[in-house]
Amino acid sequence: MPPRKDPDASASVPCFYGAELRYLREEAGLTLEQLADGSFRGISFLSQIERGERGMPLDLAIHCDTVLKTNGFFQRRCEDA
Repeated sequence: MPPRKDPDASASVPCFYGAELRYLREEAGLTLEQLADGSFRGISFLSQIERGERGMPLDLAIHCDTVLKTNGFFQRRCEDA
């Protein structure tokens, strides 16, 4: 497997948002597959968000807040990214 390339969180708001999602997911000990479970989204969709390549829809933001116990962070910042 090639080494993982972390996105530059300072490059843009979506990159910051994605880097924060990845950090919190890994901090919780979850894989992309585990976070995607129950979200009606695929692993590649979440991976694109983590890389700052795609915005996060509101329903997914709510799902991530619930699973990662982030007190509404992603829902509040969803439109920014």
